[in-house]
Amino acid sequence: QDILSIELPVLHADASIEIIGMDGKAVLTLDKDLSSLNTYQIDIQALAAGVYFIRFNHGGQLFVYKLIKT
Repeated sequence: QDILSIELPVLHADASIEIIGMDGKAVLTLDKDLSSLNTYQIDIQALAAGVYFIRFNHGGQLFVYKLIKT
């Protein structure tokens, strides 16, 4: 299965998650209210194999993580 599970801290309603391709373009954007979730699962089956970045914006703080899909 191509499911990415992200464990989330206590979130503000303005939190967002984006998956960015190597070309810098967003391939997936989660703009839902994430404030009530502890774990969020993302189906990444549609993504081609390659390197992506997960950009997580939370309360004005930006976190970026590398994702390698094989």
